[in-house]
Amino acid sequence: MFTPGTLAGVAVVALVNTFVVAVGIRFFRLQLDTRWGVAALTLLVIPVALFATTAVLTGVLGLGGDVGGRNTVLFVAFLGPAILGIAIDLFWRRPPEPSDLPERSEDAGRP
Repeated sequence: MFTPGTLAGVAVVALVNTFVVAVGIRFFRLQLDTRWGVAALTLLVIPVALFATTAVLTGVLGLGGDVGGRNTVLFVAFLGPAILGIAIDLFWRRPPEPSDLPERSEDAGRP
C-alpha cells in the first residue's frame, strides 16, 4: 500500500519531469532552425535531463519511494512526463514565431 507521502513525492517527480520536457522542447524549437535538429536533441538530451532530475529528486531529496517496480517507475518518471510535456508544447502552446531583431549599427556602444 502506498502512503500519501509516497504518492505526493511521485507526483512531484512527475510534475518536475513534465516541466523539464516541455521547457526543453520549447527551448530547442526556439533555438534550432531544422526539425531534425529539434528531434535529435530531444531524443538525446531530454532523457539525460529526465534521468538527472529523477536521480536528484528521488536520491538526494528522498522524494517518492517504493512504487511497485521498474515498469511503474519508467512510466511515472519518464514515459508519462515525456508524452505530456511533448503534448503541452506541440498542442497547447502556439508555435514559436521568428522574431525580427533590429540591425546592428557600427556605432552602437561607442560614445
